[in-house]
Amino acid sequence: MAQPRIDLEELKRGFAEYPPILTTQDVADLMSMNVQEVRRLVREGRIPARRIGKAYRFFRDEVILWLYHREPGQD
Repeated sequence: MAQPRIDLEELKRGFAEYPPILTTQDVADLMSMNVQEVRRLVREGRIPARRIGKAYRFFRDEVILWLYHREPGQD
């Protein structure tokens, strides 16, 4: 049975306290993952990110939309 999709506005409220540009650690905290898992998702092209120098940065709004559009239970 499919899980109900989370409301987009509810998802945005959950991110409200975070800055518009997120670090890998921010995304890991939000997704209850460790940093290595987030980096793996980036390397696999599964989560939107930008590389700035040696670090990844994530636009908060892109991460929100990525979470909203992915299938329930998907990494």
